[in-house]
Amino acid sequence: MAPLKNHDVLTKRTLTSDIARTFDVLGWFTPSTITMKIILQSLWETGINWDSEVPIDLRRKWQDWRNQLDLLSNHAIPRYYFTPESEVEGLQLHGFSDASQRAYAAVVYLRATYKNSPTTISLVLAKSKVAPLKGETIPQLELAMWSFVTCKNHENSSRSFENRHFSPSCLDRLHHSTELARWHSKEIESLCQQQNCHHTRVIST
Repeated sequence: MAPLKNHDVLTKRTLTSDIARTFDVLGWFTPSTITMKIILQSLWETGINWDSEVPIDLRRKWQDWRNQLDLLSNHAIPRYYFTPESEVEGLQLHGFSDASQRAYAAVVYLRATYKNSPTTISLVLAKSKVAPLKGETIPQLELAMWSFVTCKNHENSSRSFENRHFSPSCLDRLHHSTELARWHSKEIESLCQQQNCHHTRVIST
C-alpha cells in the first residue's frame, strides 16, 4: 500500500478499505496487524460516519503503521519447517497465549530434533484479536485465546508429536486466585491431559 500524503483525506471508508487489502492468514505478522485492528476499534468508538474524516490522532497512528509496512519485506519465514536431508528424530508443539487490556494473542511453534543436525524451532501460526469493549478480565481473554491453541493442537492430534507444551500465562495467577478461578485452572489442566499436552509454568520477570 502506498503511504498517505499529508493532503489526502483519510475517511472511515478508505481506512477500512486498506484493512481489507491486508492478508495474513497464518498470523505471521501479528505484531504488526494487531496495531491495525486496535486502530480500527478506536475508530468505531468515535461513531463517525463512513465519509467523515478520521480524527487527527488516529490518522497519525494509521500513517505510522502504514509507513512501517515496508519493513515487513525485510523478514523471511521459511515455508519448510525441517532441515533438508536430515532425519527427524522428534517433534514438539509449543503454544503460548497472553492478553492485555487492548488485545489478546496466541502463537504456536514447532520444535524439531534431528539425529545429525541442530534442533530447529519454526513459527507455525499466530492469532490475535482486539479486547472486547464490554470489559472482560485479562485472564478471561487469555483463556479465550488458549482455546484457539488447544483447538489447533486437537487438529494435529493424529500426528506423531513427542509432547505438546501450552502456556496460557493466566493459569499461574488463577492458582492463587479465588476458589472459582482455581477450579477453572484445574479444568484447563485436565483438558491438557486429555489432549496429551503439558502446561508450561510461566517464569516471573
